[in-house]
Amino acid sequence: MLVIDDNEAEAEVYKHDLTKHNTVRYLVKVSFPNVGLYISGVTVQISPLHPEEGLWVQLPATRSGTRWYKPFETSKDSPFFKLVEAAALKAVDVYTADPTNDIPSDDVMNDPVAFDKYMSEGLDKVMNE
Repeated sequence: MLVIDDNEAEAEVYKHDLTKHNTVRYLVKVSFPNVGLYISGVTVQISPLHPEEGLWVQLPATRSGTRWYKPFETSKDSPFFKLVEAAALKAVDVYTADPTNDIPSDDVMNDPVAFDKYMSEGLDKVMNE
């Protein structure tokens, strides 16, 4: 019998980027090392359809043509998904609390001039490394 303890989930944000809706998307790896299960590509972002609901956690999916392929599926109301969701949200909280991760604020994201400046400064930083 496979048993996963609530406290055994670990998660880490390994990247953040901007979506086409000008929101920040976090890519998270959720791990259950005691059973050797690692789920990379979990996304955490604001839903473009329901922004009032806060962050939305999705399991990984890959698009091929017009179809989406999901290498890992579980129902959203399952206890296992709730573990993945809680671990991913906690990882995003830790990641966003670290000022060295250079995440744009909502003010920057909602102001076209500030957003252009943020993107230009980021590009300059990358080009001058």
